[in-house]
Amino acid sequence: MKNFIVFLFLSMAGTLTFAQGTIQFARWKNDAKGAYSFDSDDFGRSWYGDISFIASVTDTMPGVRLTFATNGGVATSLFWDHANNTLLGHDFVNHSYDHEPQATQPGYLYLEVDSGQSVIEKNIPWQKCLFFVFPGGGSYDKNTMNNYIRTRRYIGSNGGGVNPAPYNISDLFSMSMNYYYENTVKWLNDMVDNAIATGNWSMAASHQLGAAGGWGPMPADTFVKHMQYCWQKVKAGDLWFDGMQHIVKYIGERENFSLQIVTENDTMMEVRFITDAKKINPSPMVSNELYDEPLTLKGTTKFGTPFRFDAHPWKGNVIIKYNASLIRGAWQENKQIYPFPAIGVDKKFISVPETPSSQQISITASQGAEIETTASWLAPDKTSLNGNGTLTINVARNMIMKERYGAVLVSLRGLGTKIVVFKQAASTKFLNITYDSVKVKWDATKTSFYVSTNVSWQASSDAQWFSFTPSSGSSSVTVSVTLTPNPDTLRRLAWVKLSSNEGFRDSIKIIQEAKPAENPGAMNLLPSSPSCFPNPVKEMLIIENPCTLKHVEIFSPEGQKVYHCEISGTEGKVQLNVNHLPENFYLIRVTGENGYTGHCNIFKLP
Repeated sequence: MKNFIVFLFLSMAGTLTFAQGTIQFARWKNDAKGAYSFDSDDFGRSWYGDISFIASVTDTMPGVRLTFATNGGVATSLFWDHANNTLLGHDFVNHSYDHEPQATQPGYLYLEVDSGQSVIEKNIPWQKCLFFVFPGGGSYDKNTMNNYIRTRRYIGSNGGGVNPAPYNISDLFSMSMNYYYENTVKWLNDMVDNAIATGNWSMAASHQLGAAGGWGPMPADTFVKHMQYCWQKVKAGDLWFDGMQHIVKYIGERENFSLQIVTENDTMMEVRFITDAKKINPSPMVSNELYDEPLTLKGTTKFGTPFRFDAHPWKGNVIIKYNASLIRGAWQENKQIYPFPAIGVDKKFISVPETPSSQQISITASQGAEIETTASWLAPDKTSLNGNGTLTINVARNMIMKERYGAVLVSLRGLGTKIVVFKQAASTKFLNITYDSVKVKWDATKTSFYVSTNVSWQASSDAQWFSFTPSSGSSSVTVSVTLTPNPDTLRRLAWVKLSSNEGFRDSIKIIQEAKPAENPGAMNLLPSSPSCFPNPVKEMLIIENPCTLKHVEIFSPEGQKVYHCEISGTEGKVQLNVNHLPENFYLIRVTGENGYTGHCNIFKLP
């Protein structure tokens, strides 16, 4: 807890007096006595229980958010539709890609940890997936996987039985979790009571609802009775019932952020969040900005009047206005956040066709609202709204043969966020080249690639050393490429780009190997290698050699010539501006007056 009772100020009479205001973070959201999470395991697997029933129970309990540990690699579109509609607003975390990790080698770790996270965020666009729930089964080492998770974009995991429930958390990657298996309602309710009694956080988990099937199913009536018990505790102000990663964020912020009273007088108090004094998570992939859970602030004015409300730690200073007897309200960047105004939307899920369209959303926002989208293909006609109004979303054409999800988020300074999910149909049109690249020998004169399409297309290339036919079409076809032999001892590369009037695009890389030296022992090399400095280089590159230089060529790692410079005069030194080159490694080839060549490698800084 961080209390701040602060600054001196001068009264009208010039007398030095002490300000008496206080402010701190509540231990739990809404100043609840304890916290609780309920995990529904194995979301995405085919045997999962009645999702609609689960939603119907919690829909009447505002503020209750379940956690769904998700196996994204095996989930079908049915599960993603439920996540974005039936279960909209609940928490979805990674339960591994396919639930059956077979090893903890780098490739397996990337699949289960990183790919599992990625597929969830792709299909559930309105939230970040930052927590990992370990699966049973498989043949992997849990400690090795957890050590890997600590270095990735995660803020917590149930990586071990270090903290028995209720949790007084010391390590947010080493929590244990109580799994329901033919237990009683009292067993579940006791965990809630223990969390409240000790001021800590309890977690329970179950597999599907029903009398049989799967591992440890929970009878539907047990689930209903437990949710009703929790809801009574929430309404009484005793319990904060939320998703795991929301609670982990709150703990991280509460223990590492702080508050400072910047200004205080007889009518107002200005409070600043200090969010950068300490890095919360050592992972290079996790910045403090990922910890963005609204925090409950509580305190008193200098007159002793209590207050309590939520504020977002990344949305600016908070102004609390009052008089000697009451709190008038709280504002964050000129938007009132207490008493909290109404925010509403008239839709939560919109299905749209593959073609461009415009969709309208009616917004209720008496104090104004900020609007953002999670996908570039959703373009709002405004980014804020003062008062009630209509938001128009322009939906771009879907260019891929897969359904996709995006979301519109409507909030007031990050509080009370309303979510509208868009599901766009897969494209029925396509333009694809079978391969990313074609590689041929230095003296090859023929190759080809296959275009799969049902739209009209045109092809183009800047290369002078090959041609292709056909250069346009309206159906699938094999494109023949005619090349000239490569006369150079460096491989060369060029692109063929396909496009259509409907916006479809694809490309293929043509790579031709270098001509081998006829006698490698008698190659025409400069007497000494050229000097290239500074290296790495950001802007000006200097090349020196005892011999007179005639031209300089720069090649990308793929062998493509990206720069050529003819040199006049008799100097063995040249200065080049390479600021236009992107960050990468490059090969420099210099040619002397007698045709001799030399090479050096450089790294170009951004």
